[in-house]
Amino acid sequence: VGLEVSPKDDLVLSASVDSTVRLWDVRSDACAGLLKLQHENGRPCVAFDDGGMVFAVLVDGGKVALFDVKKYDIGAFATFHFDNPDTAKATSVKFSSDGNFILLSGGP
Repeated sequence: VGLEVSPKDDLVLSASVDSTVRLWDVRSDACAGLLKLQHENGRPCVAFDDGGMVFAVLVDGGKVALFDVKKYDIGAFATFHFDNPDTAKATSVKFSSDGNFILLSGGP
């Protein structure tokens, strides 16, 4: 469903309709990490911050989880839920250039 290239190194995130997010190192032919998402429906979206140290996963249009690239396997360090019906239709997530804000966009 989505790909995101790290702005700082050779990492790529992929998001799939099978409810997984995979972390790839382009210098290797194997997946470097796997997140199995727990959600009911929707398509996950991913984004790196400009420093390449944090990535966001948007699930079901209404929940954003933030992960440390080096510690993603211990789970999200922050999760935000959005109850606004318009926000729950989001289909894209991006960080602001300073990393202080997250933009959700899209929808039907």
